[in-house]
Amino acid sequence: MSRLARNCCLIGALTLMLAVMASGLARHILTTRLTANFLDLFRVALEYQYYHGMGLIFIGLLAARARRVNTLRMAAIMMIAGLLLFCGSVYAVALGGDHSIAHLAPIGGSAFMAGWALVAFALWRGDLS
Repeated sequence: MSRLARNCCLIGALTLMLAVMASGLARHILTTRLTANFLDLFRVALEYQYYHGMGLIFIGLLAARARRVNTLRMAAIMMIAGLLLFCGSVYAVALGGDHSIAHLAPIGGSAFMAGWALVAFALWRGDLS
């Protein structure tokens, strides 16, 4: 397994583990401490964290079979950037952080879209063996 494949799967699995932990936090602690609006924001960040953690594992599995990995490497970088910028800023706002950080969410969302577009491009181009 290539280093890219291993790292994507590892980071994806850790991302999913953290999402499960955050889900437990939301369910058992935050439901009584956050308003409905902020709890909804937290759940949106969780949802995207789950999807894109699985996306990283998917990229890792593709990279394990790829002849060329540069496009998939960029896709993984975009997914990680999206997780940090989108999920991170939404979590921060939901937990009462400075609302000015919310401007990072659209940048993170764009990184997610770029990551998926790069995955599609790698598949279209035939980078897999």
